[in-house]
Amino acid sequence: MKVLLVNTVLGYSSTGKICQEIYETVVGEGHEAVVAYGRGEPNPPHVKFGSDVETGFHLLETRLFDRHGQGSHFSTQRLVDLMKSFRPDIVHLHNLHGYYLNVEMLFEYLELSGVKTIVTLHDCWLMTGHCAFFSYVDCQKWATLCEHCPQVSSYPNSLFLDRSTKNHLLKKHIFGKIPSSQIVLVAPSQWLCDVVSQSFLSKFSTRVINNGIDLSIFQSKMSEKEDPLKSVTVEKKFVVLAVASVWENRKGLRFVRELASLLPSECLVVVVGRVSPKDRFTSPNVVFIERTSSRDELATLYRRADVFVNTTMDDNYPTTNLESLACGTPVVTFDTGGSPESVTESTGIVVKKGDVPELVQAVLRIRLLGKNHFSESCVSQAKERFGNQLSSKRYLDLYHQLLQERA
Repeated sequence: MKVLLVNTVLGYSSTGKICQEIYETVVGEGHEAVVAYGRGEPNPPHVKFGSDVETGFHLLETRLFDRHGQGSHFSTQRLVDLMKSFRPDIVHLHNLHGYYLNVEMLFEYLELSGVKTIVTLHDCWLMTGHCAFFSYVDCQKWATLCEHCPQVSSYPNSLFLDRSTKNHLLKKHIFGKIPSSQIVLVAPSQWLCDVVSQSFLSKFSTRVINNGIDLSIFQSKMSEKEDPLKSVTVEKKFVVLAVASVWENRKGLRFVRELASLLPSECLVVVVGRVSPKDRFTSPNVVFIERTSSRDELATLYRRADVFVNTTMDDNYPTTNLESLACGTPVVTFDTGGSPESVTESTGIVVKKGDVPELVQAVLRIRLLGKNHFSESCVSQAKERFGNQLSSKRYLDLYHQLLQERA
């Protein structure tokens, strides 16, 4: 079996790590695989088909004309040429946005070749005329026809034009031509699977394969490395952890700020991730850690915390929840997208989206019960459900199934 994986990047970011893990599983089972990616440093034997110069022009085309996913012609032709020479049995597509790929060109070739194709939807971009997520602004236009996009200035940002209607119609046209038997869609959450069923992609078979994490790093055993909070007085403090790589609006930093102002002084809120100067706030019970040097350090922070709080307003299946649970720390999350799907009554508390008083009560309840009340269940469920090897094995099983159907 020959598998070609396609993604924006390789080896870093959540999708890049997922592709790397799937590749290692496929090769480990004796099959042949290659990851083709658009951005980043060369990484043989994988193939970087994207051009940095063309990526720059694609970004400019997006900013000026709202034509994301419609540039990168030469880069996409290199990907098509790779497919022709490699002749994969399975093409597995991941992020199709990111200024590196021409979606129409890619699917025109896939339709002609007839190769079995899996598309893992890491967000909602493929179903909309512009945005990657829509719940944050409570928009339902994607289900019929996008127009007057309320997020045109959000990723992938357009500075002047709103082509959401034309973009949406183009995507409908692209996927309308492809036989339903050729493509299988994978959603990391049941929430996203349900979204697909209401979109123009509903003709394709869809299944849920949850994202996984590295359980050799994210585990409850305390690291011998230095405590990342050693410079902060945390003795007898109840540590509330909040994590995001970048604290953009939809990640809900304002709710973390409100939470901190309402918690008793015995609680310390630790905010990890990049925060813009205009959003940073000062509070006696809040500590900011802009970035961690490694996943090992991040795992130590999860273990050091008494509760992890996820205030995201729009998300698919956040791995931060999984990482916290694997480290034995309960999760409090808003009822947002697929975020609640990783949390049970024995591993945390789900609260109404945007409800700060309920968020405070949930944190105080976990403080009252104690972290140890949840830790064993957190670790047990993580081992059962969240290992990246389990996720990769499910993809491998899907590859085999599709090849059997073709035969």
